Amino acid sequence: MLTALHGVRLALRDRWAAALAPEGFARSLGVDLRGRIRVGDDVHLGVRTTILAGVTIGNRCVIGAGSVVTRDIPDDSVAAGVPARVIRSVDDYPERLRARSLGCGRLPAAEKAAVIRQVYGVPERAGAGRAGF
Repeated sequence: MLTALHGVRLALRDRWAAALAPEGFARSLGVDLRGRIRVGDDVHLGVRTTILAGVTIGNRCVIGAGSVVTRDIPDDSVAAGVPARVIRSVDDYPERLRARSLGCGRLPAAEKAAVIRQVYGVPERAGAGRAGF
């Protein structure tokens, strides 16, 4: 399964090289300006990700929004940036989220509001909305 959000661009041809070396010149050198893009299984591409020609993205990868993938990304990686670089493995990612979590994701709204007020030191206001803020 591939999840590609809006605006993902696949650059099947190296436009920079094409601008610098006309097709006839590149052909005379035996250079092919085109390349296949390979995307593995269970890959999630963020909004406005660009993948350049000749790149392989491994299985179970997450590519951050706005990234420009210029080289291969190994299996089980989270990558982001311009150019995209591996920032962690997909196995480390949930652990990092849990460590930063307040632990109130499944609580009812009123209890969640109480936890958030306690963590951030926000006093309860009289006549606050449904969540108590």
